[in-house]
Amino acid sequence: MAELANLNRERLLERFLRYVKVNTTANAETQVYPSSEGQWELGRMILAELEELGAQDAHVDEYGLVWAMIPGNVEDTPTIGWNSHLDTSPETTGENVKPHVIQSYEGGDIPLAGDSSKIITIAENPELNDLIGKTLITTDGTTLLGGDDKAGIAIIMESAHYLTEHPEIKHGPIRILFTCDEEIGRGVNHVDIDKMGAVAAYTLDGGGAGDIDVETFSADGLTEIGNRSGVRSENLGSRTTVLCLIAGIGRNFPSTTVNQKLQPGMKKGSRPTIWMEPTRRHSRPTFCVTERSILSNVIVTTHFAITSVFRIRTVQIRFVLPMTRCMRM
Repeated sequence: MAELANLNRERLLERFLRYVKVNTTANAETQVYPSSEGQWELGRMILAELEELGAQDAHVDEYGLVWAMIPGNVEDTPTIGWNSHLDTSPETTGENVKPHVIQSYEGGDIPLAGDSSKIITIAENPELNDLIGKTLITTDGTTLLGGDDKAGIAIIMESAHYLTEHPEIKHGPIRILFTCDEEIGRGVNHVDIDKMGAVAAYTLDGGGAGDIDVETFSADGLTEIGNRSGVRSENLGSRTTVLCLIAGIGRNFPSTTVNQKLQPGMKKGSRPTIWMEPTRRHSRPTFCVTERSILSNVIVTTHFAITSVFRIRTVQIRFVLPMTRCMRM
């Protein structure tokens, strides 16, 4: 087994605390990219640090993505990538974050200093029992912390710093990329894969230490478009048969555990959620039917586009597969 790098823990913590104080909350209500000014601010801060480290090709592109290259010291070795994202979730404010550092955690519930009604409890978070003696960082309860994914950024930056301080460590070229607006589904909209130039990339945006996710929760998808022209009102009841057929397709997908983000209607260990959405050929009213298949436990939501009285035209079906597999190191 490879020897673990002895990173500078104090410097790593200082980086993280500095990054979380920049408000990079993503904004799904705008089409501007990146969706918040704070992502530009944090990107410029990181760029200055990369330039100070002596990273090559360090720049912020026109979309706010931060790029850099840590040159390798072994000839003829392929490039790998390190990736994290600058933005944080819009679910809770990221303005005026006040991180609270707990050195050598002794166990027990953790009250949050800014809001006495908010407590991180052992009952709801039993994994805290595995962290006794560790350094924990929490929010004060009035904002999110921003560990997703500023913890990943801090680790990548400190790892890059470590490699520049230890040239005796043999490695190939490492492409660093920090993206924007991941939290609102736009993280890879402007990623140039050819520019990345890596044979493989590692995204530091996962669970606990030692876990490697080898598939994502919704990377695999399928869109099917079927034409239902000429179905008259007296036959609309036949849609139940159609839905059961579609649910039967979903039933053949493997049942998998979703470790992190869940799609609407999904529960941990569920089979795929299936959406059916209208193709927007006509700006006509729509109605929605949601059913749960008894056999397959798949939620089927159907939006029928009405293009004439009691007549269904085209229906688009989208399957989203919850596929996360985790390897333990």
